Amino acid sequence: MRVTKLARILIGITSLFVTGVHFDRHCLILPLKPSWRKPRCSRCGKVCPGYDHSHKPVRWVHLGIGETRLILEYAPRRVECPDCGVLVEMVPWARANSRFTRPFEEMTAYMAQITNKTAVSKIMGISWRTVGNIVKRVVTERQGPQTT
Repeated sequence: MRVTKLARILIGITSLFVTGVHFDRHCLILPLKPSWRKPRCSRCGKVCPGYDHSHKPVRWVHLGIGETRLILEYAPRRVECPDCGVLVEMVPWARANSRFTRPFEEMTAYMAQITNKTAVSKIMGISWRTVGNIVKRVVTERQGPQTT
């Protein structure tokens, strides 16, 4: 089985290519990139021309596999959106301005519904304040645009 196919199954997101694999102290790090060629605006989702490219990779925390933490790594481009301005490109595995994957955030928000934030922070290995920020992002996305 190819590494990309295995990662797509583990992560549950099909719009990505894995470019390597390495381990670092109980962490499986997957350098990857989106499968689409043209970058998209992280705010509106439109295909936009690239503005520049960062060579410094960003890491997103995914749900762990047993005691092994799964980390996704990618150096995102910035795009020049005609509507939104210059922003970091959208990635299929995470929400804008988040360092956690969508499945990680969904699990955290679900757990926050059924137990307190202190328990969620211990189980997920994140701070109490981060739990609140994740819940806020998930709820905002689910509510959709607000009309006043």
